[in-house]
Amino acid sequence: MGVAGPRRSWSWWRRPRADAGETAIRRRLNSRSALSLAIIAGMILVAEIVTYSTRWHEERVLRIVYLSMRQTVLTQRVAMLLEEMTQTPDLAGRASLHLALSDVLATLEASHAELREGELGLATGLRSDAMDQVLFGFYGLDVKTRLFGAAVRDAVNPADFSVRGMAAKAAVAQASQELLPLQEQVSRQAEADARAARATRDLMRGGLFGATLFLILLLWLALMRPQAARMARSSAALSRTLEDLDHGAKHDPLTGLPNRRFLAQRLEDMHAVARRGGPRFAVCRIDLDKFKAVNDTHGHAAGDFVLQVAAQILRAEVREGDFVARVGGDEFVILAPGQRNIPALLAMCERIIARVSQPIAIGERTCEIGASIGTAISDGDGTSAERLLGDADLALYRAKQEGRGRQYLFSDEMRAERQARAELRDELIDALDSGAILLRFQPLIRLADGSLAGFETLVRWNHPTRGELAPAHFLDIAEEAGRMEEMGRRVTRLALDALRAWLDRGLDVPEVAINFSAREIRNRSLVEWLRWEVDQRGLSPDRIAIELVEAALVERDMGIAARNLSHLVADGFRLDLDDQVAEIAGGNAHVALDQCRLHQLDGDPVGAEPALVHL
Repeated sequence: MGVAGPRRSWSWWRRPRADAGETAIRRRLNSRSALSLAIIAGMILVAEIVTYSTRWHEERVLRIVYLSMRQTVLTQRVAMLLEEMTQTPDLAGRASLHLALSDVLATLEASHAELREGELGLATGLRSDAMDQVLFGFYGLDVKTRLFGAAVRDAVNPADFSVRGMAAKAAVAQASQELLPLQEQVSRQAEADARAARATRDLMRGGLFGATLFLILLLWLALMRPQAARMARSSAALSRTLEDLDHGAKHDPLTGLPNRRFLAQRLEDMHAVARRGGPRFAVCRIDLDKFKAVNDTHGHAAGDFVLQVAAQILRAEVREGDFVARVGGDEFVILAPGQRNIPALLAMCERIIARVSQPIAIGERTCEIGASIGTAISDGDGTSAERLLGDADLALYRAKQEGRGRQYLFSDEMRAERQARAELRDELIDALDSGAILLRFQPLIRLADGSLAGFETLVRWNHPTRGELAPAHFLDIAEEAGRMEEMGRRVTRLALDALRAWLDRGLDVPEVAINFSAREIRNRSLVEWLRWEVDQRGLSPDRIAIELVEAALVERDMGIAARNLSHLVADGFRLDLDDQVAEIAGGNAHVALDQCRLHQLDGDPVGAEPALVHL
């Protein structure tokens, strides 16, 4: 079959299987890519380490240059202070100069210690032999600095800060002839070492850059290029994978049928062909009956199995080339292209309904569901694809209305009915906003003595063109529009206003019966709202009878409904069931008599303003 035919017709959408060769290529490509990235990362790491090391070495050498220049200045300062002490006669002056001399000498020795430790801290491979000779040789700067410090201290008498002339001259001569030349030589050698370190760093950086480029080229030639050919040969498998992804995006994973997205695309294509004069086609919307009961009773796993069985039935029953899709939940759609034989199409729908309605075994249990089908046929008059799908949905709605387990064919009369219903819904919304919803009051008579038991509230719609409409013409429309509770509350207020007006006029009206829908009974705020409305008008709850339809007692959310009814009975409200002798809250039984007539003052119906009535 076509899209929904046997599995062999789906061969071009079949999921591709990756063979061993493709898997091996993928693994080899991944391993070689990882190896290439690891080598490149290693080269980058080495380059960073070398760059950091050479930069650190250069900074240390520059620090040595700075220290050697500073030592020259400090040495000259020590010699000047020593000569000045020699020429100073007073003790106080010599004491002050001696303090300054001690500080400068200590700074000189500390600077030399930093210079010495900095040079020793350099790696052996990075220190120059010339710098070692100048600093640490037998006549090097290290020895001369220590001797100079000792000579300066020996030249000064610590008792009276007097200076020994010959010792002072020897120290000054040592500074100018030995120490200063060595410090200058250290400075020049440090500058030379800094230039050499910078050149080494630049050379190593360039070499690493070139090595990295060469390695990348080698990796491409040795590792990546052979894989390029294998990747080209696997392009067909990649294409099949993309097709598989497209298939997954357009199909339902549970049943394997096309999904809503694929349906929309196919529907537009078929509609375009029909609009250009091509063959007509049919759209069948299928909804499973009692499917929610399967989920609630047997669980969602059983519900999934039922959906799979339903999908198999649809595949088996459609023609070659028909298109079956699951559009969500328990709803399916069939597109039957070239459909001119309507009896054959309807017969196919009957077969589907019959097969789906058969018992389905789920383990040791069985469940029964059904199907309702709505069908619409394209007419080639330019009707949009979405509208055609909506026509089928309207036909499905009609089939469910007429009892489910059946099919319905869309007609032009249904379209007109749908349009009229939509217009009526809009008019009803306007009527609710404008106050066109009125009340009629039907008397309730006790059969025993003919006395008045009360009034039953009957809602009417004063339609501007169709006259006064009974509830059967608009309550279901109000439910569809979501305005049922609003209408119920409006009716309740009008009925309570009427009762208050009658009592104020001196009429003894025992009670007023007001109809409440199932939705109102399940409203969590019903009890509090009704108490407030009754209290606002100074009415007694025992004068209010709440009429319930049977649906209010059997639908879902009975917990909320039971709570509301229990509170209402406790407050004194009466509960009546569906116009029958069903007095729940106590009191005398009463019957609503349809043949009783209501006579109104001035002939006006009771509307927004209550009117006095009598029998």
